[in-house]
Amino acid sequence: MTSAAFASMKLRHHPMIPPPIFKTGALLKHARSKLDSRFILDVNVIDGTMMAPSTAFTKIWRMRNNGTIVWPKGTRLVWIGGDKLSDLLSVDLEVPDDGVPIEKELDVAVDFRAPQLPGRYISYWRMASLSGHKFGQRVWVLIQVDDSLKDSFYDSSQGLNLNVPLGVGSSEGPRVIDINVQPIEDTVFHQSKNPNAPPEPVNQMADEEQRQELG
Repeated sequence: MTSAAFASMKLRHHPMIPPPIFKTGALLKHARSKLDSRFILDVNVIDGTMMAPSTAFTKIWRMRNNGTIVWPKGTRLVWIGGDKLSDLLSVDLEVPDDGVPIEKELDVAVDFRAPQLPGRYISYWRMASLSGHKFGQRVWVLIQVDDSLKDSFYDSSQGLNLNVPLGVGSSEGPRVIDINVQPIEDTVFHQSKNPNAPPEPVNQMADEEQRQELG
């Protein structure tokens, strides 16, 4: 048998199988689809705000969508630790019907009430999708409850309005905005009212819980 005939017979019994075709574009697009958020600034009630016991107030954070997909309707802010200053464990955000676009910002508000006992309190929150997947940087509210303010001009009858945004005469409520404001930097360590909780730096950018989810 000649070498040419042998090669022809080999091809008939062992035909060449074409390599599989992967849709790399679709796979990469799916891999890059990510919900994310970045803290921009405290609109009101800055860290360490002093208030009388049992004072009701609304904390507003400004957050930016720095992910790769729109924040959909149903996006929430959920309590993840620290002191429980609200009766709610999650709050629905005022997201427009068409969502919050990439690189746009949203004012996120939660209603709180200061505890009855004096001391320093901190409550941690983080954004979550409708399915419960938490994402982005965590935010917090840090207050100092002072019993001596109970009968001062800070009381609820004729006191300081803690719900007015800083430098603004009246609050317009949560809204989608398009500005470029750098986040406030704060390297002070704060301690939760819980004596067993270790102090944590309030400028921590990466959330340990997020790293665990990614791991």
